[in-house]
Amino acid sequence: MEYREDNDAPARLWRRLDDGIERIEMFAGHGAMVVASPGDLRTLDELPEWDALTGILPPARRAELPVSGRVRRLGMQATRHVGPGADGGRVVLEWLDGVGLPARYHHGGYRLRLRALERVDADAFTPLAGLRAYDRADLGDMPLDPFARHYLERYGRHRHAH
Repeated sequence: MEYREDNDAPARLWRRLDDGIERIEMFAGHGAMVVASPGDLRTLDELPEWDALTGILPPARRAELPVSGRVRRLGMQATRHVGPGADGGRVVLEWLDGVGLPARYHHGGYRLRLRALERVDADAFTPLAGLRAYDRADLGDMPLDPFARHYLERYGRHRHAH
């Protein structure tokens, strides 16, 4: 699962491994990537739930939301769910069943709307080839490495995974 943000944050690749979730932060401009193993993330208390990474709502929670009808979004059928959120607030979810993605999601002040959907080739994702790999656990032991110094100054020793 790859996440990109509009600001200058690195692209993040999350991978599910046998012993947990791995995070790779990609810094193409620096020719580097920082790999945090599942153990590193557990130590830093930054290990997210896989369901939270791969969807707006975990599948079990989405199944609990009552169906309130069907709508068309982006030329496809979507199931509309309306119900209470975990915090008691109202959740509205329009789920594109055919592709397994949310077309719209509203909960409290959080609003998401899928504006377009297109299939892309794998080369649309951030390439890892050619990036120097840094182990997240070793960055503090590399005071002379310019990238390691930049990373620790910018992101600190402890930061949130999201």
